[in-house]
Amino acid sequence: MAEEKFDGYDLKVMFIEGANLLSHSKSSIDALNVFPVPDGDTGTNMNLTLQAACKELEDEELESLDDIASVIATGSLMGARGNSGVILSQLIRGFTKTFSNRKEFDPYVFSEALINGVNTAYKAVLKPVEGTILTVAKDAAVGSQKYLKNNKNPFLRDMLEYVIECARESLEKTPDKLKALKEAGVVDAGGMGLLVIYKGFLEGLNKRLSNDYSSVKRDNVIGVIDQDKVEPYELQSKEAGHVFSGFKYCTEVLVSGENLDENPLKDKLSSLGDSVLVVGDKNLIKVHIHTDRPGIVLEKCCDVGELSNVKIDNMKNQHKEFINKDNTEQTVKEETEDITEDIEDINEDLIKLIVVANGDGLKEIFESMGASEVIAGGQSMNPSTKDILDAVEKAKGNKIILLPNNKNIIMTCEQVVDLTDKEVEVVKTKTIPQGISALIDFDPYAENIHDEKNKMQDNAKDVISGEVTYAVRETKVDEIFVKEGDIIGILEGQIVSSGSDVEEVAFNTLNIAVEDDDIEIISIFTGEDTLRESSMALKDKLEENFADQEIEMYHGGQPLYYYIFSVE
Repeated sequence: MAEEKFDGYDLKVMFIEGANLLSHSKSSIDALNVFPVPDGDTGTNMNLTLQAACKELEDEELESLDDIASVIATGSLMGARGNSGVILSQLIRGFTKTFSNRKEFDPYVFSEALINGVNTAYKAVLKPVEGTILTVAKDAAVGSQKYLKNNKNPFLRDMLEYVIECARESLEKTPDKLKALKEAGVVDAGGMGLLVIYKGFLEGLNKRLSNDYSSVKRDNVIGVIDQDKVEPYELQSKEAGHVFSGFKYCTEVLVSGENLDENPLKDKLSSLGDSVLVVGDKNLIKVHIHTDRPGIVLEKCCDVGELSNVKIDNMKNQHKEFINKDNTEQTVKEETEDITEDIEDINEDLIKLIVVANGDGLKEIFESMGASEVIAGGQSMNPSTKDILDAVEKAKGNKIILLPNNKNIIMTCEQVVDLTDKEVEVVKTKTIPQGISALIDFDPYAENIHDEKNKMQDNAKDVISGEVTYAVRETKVDEIFVKEGDIIGILEGQIVSSGSDVEEVAFNTLNIAVEDDDIEIISIFTGEDTLRESSMALKDKLEENFADQEIEMYHGGQPLYYYIFSVE
């Protein structure tokens, strides 16, 4: 039986110390970026995510374990930045949920929290990759279970020391699981960040045990958890992909109340249909399901709390209407002209486009192509979940399409989907050129936002993306040796050229990209540090050597990257 008991203040101190240590370590974590480009920001993103969680702890009225855990989860979710930040927020979400309706915790509960964090994070990632922060979190959680099984009288400090050692061993093995890490000669940056946080947890716990932090009044002692009740670790992976639903009604509803728990409701609804989504917190749950019995779904939701925003669509009728619709270009044009005036008056019916991009020129380009708002962000500056959610809520419309234009912002955008009552779709654009290509025939008047998103996603695939920047460290990629400070050319995420001259590397990179005879257009976006005479000289050389292609050059104004280009 466990003798130790800890409360909300103990958890608060542990998280604050974890955030402090991560803040001091963020630069070294950033430097672990596999790609030697000047935008390694894993440590920065994790730090900002955790700082957002700890900012919520400044409320001095927060005392209970339940409340402290809740605000940590909410703060990390809203402050999540980049893939590493989003995954960290999901680890924290699962971890803190364990403390719901508890007054105290002991080593057994803490171990359960680590496991719940891992399972929540794995389910949040469509295609989990081993050799990342997920692996380190999993091995650390399993380590906590091993410690409990081998110690009849466990102590949280000892368990944390063992968890940290397991995380360290797991981190050292990440290059064996990911080829890119081995080639770059580094360990996983996200895993390193998590190890630092756990070490901060231990420092915070030691300070509490040594009374370095002032004591707070503890609640009455509650029953301890017996070691025999510790559940064996079982990883729950998320299935990838979607299938066409055979059910008739798409049913959505918001359920509000107190001390809500989405899991029992999800279990009750899972047998009634497919595409079941039940997410939220103790005060609000969002339900989505494809079913033939929407009435029964609403009844089961009624048993849990009060209903609002009920929406039931007959998907089969919608499908028939779509099949029978005359989709000729002339008909669409005539119908659009007839209703344009009415739609302009009802602005909320239009699909609003929110784009992430960094650079005054790129902002103007996206706005000219229909973006209602451009959020400043991209390489080295990932917006938070709250930044994107605020833009969505501010938009004068209920249908929103998000373009992240960066692979490290996609997950952050996806977090927003379940945080708003608006209908939000994410086009998973990984680069600026993909974002521009996706907007070639964007239709804000489209009736079906999901179909419009799919069309834009297909358009994004029609372009080859490239960048020219500088290396922040020495590395070897395939047969290309790169020294710190070298100019590097990147094509579809792979370094293909390096040298000392920006324009020469840009030309060599484009020369590789234009090997395909079907290439017609080369579009170049110049960075904020690119000299006009240099860019014009590059354009002249390209026009001389690529007579069969149209060369277009625009001011992008992006930092860090001398050139971004698209080839299509």
